[in-house]
Amino acid sequence: MRGNVITLSMTDGWSNRTGNLFQYDYGQRGKITGAELPEIYEVHVGNGEEGTCTTVIGGSTGFDIPDEYLQSGDDVHVWLYLHDGASDGETEYHWVIEVIPRGKPTDQEPTPVQQETLEVAIALLESTVEALQVSTRAEAAAIIAAYQ
Repeated sequence: MRGNVITLSMTDGWSNRTGNLFQYDYGQRGKITGAELPEIYEVHVGNGEEGTCTTVIGGSTGFDIPDEYLQSGDDVHVWLYLHDGASDGETEYHWVIEVIPRGKPTDQEPTPVQQETLEVAIALLESTVEALQVSTRAEAAAIIAAYQ
């Protein structure tokens, strides 16, 4: 394995293309180099210059690239967003990481985000079924009591 960290250099200009990842990669991280950053900083990650993006927190070891942005095969855009408290904030750098499209694996394991979504859905379904069973038992008991 070649590692799961892609380096984003601040010395190559405000906006640049850097490295690549493959579609369906997961657990990838970005590491910003070339300038001193605060101990904790904000990064916005998305699949394009328009639409929505996800805010992630970066630190000395870098930041997580959300798995869902590697599923589409579209390039991943990363914006370094720095601010001084509540008074101001601005986008400082922009990188584009090429995502190389490839065929979807048939045995693709769910990403952590997909797994969490599935677990939440299953828990909701189980609690709904349990509530329905309790309700059905109560209704059945009421009907039996009415005929006795």
